[in-house]
Amino acid sequence: MKTTLTLLFTFVVSLSFAQEQFFVNAVNGLSCRVKPDADSEKVGKLPYGTIVELVTTTLVKLSITENKEIIEGNWVKVKYDDFPFIVSTNGVTGFSKEVYVFNGYLEPLNKATIEIETISENEFKAYHAKSIQNKSDRYEVTDNAKIKSLLLNKATWTPLDDLNEYLILDALKLDNGQYLKINQESNDYSVIAYYPSEEILLFEGGHTSDYSISIKTGETLTTVGNPEYIIKSAYDDLQLNGHFPGQECSNYFFQEIKDGSFMYLTNFGWGSVNGDDVCNFKKFLWIKKKQFVYSYLAYSKDHDDGILKYKKGSIIKNEK
Repeated sequence: MKTTLTLLFTFVVSLSFAQEQFFVNAVNGLSCRVKPDADSEKVGKLPYGTIVELVTTTLVKLSITENKEIIEGNWVKVKYDDFPFIVSTNGVTGFSKEVYVFNGYLEPLNKATIEIETISENEFKAYHAKSIQNKSDRYEVTDNAKIKSLLLNKATWTPLDDLNEYLILDALKLDNGQYLKINQESNDYSVIAYYPSEEILLFEGGHTSDYSISIKTGETLTTVGNPEYIIKSAYDDLQLNGHFPGQECSNYFFQEIKDGSFMYLTNFGWGSVNGDDVCNFKKFLWIKKKQFVYSYLAYSKDHDDGILKYKKGSIIKNEK
């Protein structure tokens, strides 16, 4: 885990898509099948919060009634990583798989865009002087015995020779009663902290990479992040979050309050249009509703040590 943040931070007609990511919002999980047909062999169930990549969509329609509400959509083929939870019903695991699912329970992962403009150092300082920042109220539990005690009815653990040093998660029981088992074939992460207020387990893997799981919803790193990165807005129900993927740059994203919990809103970091800037974050400040400023180091052949530059950003919610 990187801790050197200096942020205040069938008949089937198929159409192809390029790396569109979606969030599974089926509370009780989304059934996945080998063909776009409700009578096709069921592969397993994708838990709520699974991030999938859209491979193809089909013209095979499906309508489902849930709680007297009709949900309409199409069968689509998606790609997902079979980690951390075992999805396969026959126990066969693998890192990446493609299956068919009903897209009525998929929503776009990114629900907003970020508009960025350059500002001067003096403007940044003026914003800094007026900004009001929320103080963090989170706390972490790092003692393995205490973590096991706090999660006694929630988690089971894989036995190891030295439990004092490593804590390896075996399975989780979520608030909705789902029981999700960890795919140990792909697991090289051990628990390093538990954050009770966020209900998040934080793990560390190779190259000090982060991993995290919400023990409330089952969501994982992409939408949960590392609580140590959180910077809450004092002006709106938003927060900046992030994590360290085991490479040079940390990843960042925004979350918004929804149904009493913070939910993923949009990417803001490595891989986004702001990646080069955010990779070299120095300071981040919320300035008002859906607006923020930040400083970062810009490197060039004339500035090996980097030169501070300043940006102002606005979060624009996508129209549905």
